Amino acid sequence: MSMIRKLVMACGYALVSVAMAAQVEWMHDLEAAAVKAEAEEKLLLVEFTGSDWCRACNIQKKMVLEHGDFEAWLQKHCVPVIVDVPHDNSRVGGATAKKRNELLCEAYDVKSFPTLKIMSPERIVMGGYSGAQSSPQRAIAELEKCFAQAARLQEALNATGAARIQALKELYESLPANDSESRYQLLSRIITVDAQDTTGMLATYRSMHQMRELQRSLLHLTTPKEQLEAIDKTLSLAESANLSRLRKMKGNALRELALKLTQAPQSVQDIEQARELLLHSLEYLASDKERNTLLMYINMRYNNPAALYEKIRQRQRK
Repeated sequence: MSMIRKLVMACGYALVSVAMAAQVEWMHDLEAAAVKAEAEEKLLLVEFTGSDWCRACNIQKKMVLEHGDFEAWLQKHCVPVIVDVPHDNSRVGGATAKKRNELLCEAYDVKSFPTLKIMSPERIVMGGYSGAQSSPQRAIAELEKCFAQAARLQEALNATGAARIQALKELYESLPANDSESRYQLLSRIITVDAQDTTGMLATYRSMHQMRELQRSLLHLTTPKEQLEAIDKTLSLAESANLSRLRKMKGNALRELALKLTQAPQSVQDIEQARELLLHSLEYLASDKERNTLLMYINMRYNNPAALYEKIRQRQRK
């Protein structure tokens, strides 16, 4: 083979590699990416990261995620998604988007960055790893360990009747207890095909769905008062499994609203209202020790609302 032909072929391979790299599109909306993955019959690769502060994330990005070998593998198997929790909210489109990503980290039990997870188009985690890999080959080897679990899920989804219900139930029971989002997504498939509730999982689904819907609504509520009203509404209809958690959330919301009123009071009445909110929150604390500690604080700080109001106003004038 002539040298010229070798150079032409080498340039051709390089152009193919560049073209493939250019086609890699990291998405930022997990639900939209899941739709795309289902249409393309691929899995999801989800990177949980802190793009403007996580040094290990940026090392892995440069050494692995942007490497041509990894990008070629990615195009073949996955739709890539970034779940970013940066310090600078503008990098993800604002505080609401950042909060949504924080909730995704909590729901998928992500405790450190970077974390890469392989998910099915149903947004069920098949596996993955935490920490930065040093080469694309190592990363690919770890991620391909998830393929067997993905195949198992697909077999369960393709089954029919009682066999399908049983296979999905076994998969559900194999999921980590703290991966609430994967469990919710799989549970929703189980109750859809198990109309008679033979698995007894309907109550679990209802409680998980209730909390998930509340979290979604809280994302779009900007004031403590609005959030308190949403929690109160859910608490009035609470599934029994959610009662303790919702009571804790209400207590926290009452204290947050009291703090907001105290930080910038417009009148003595605001201080008095803050005191009443804090007293109301006592009934939502779990232990006598917590209640006694908060009551002591209330009696010390709010014993003279007029004096406290004047003290805060003087500080604001400085």
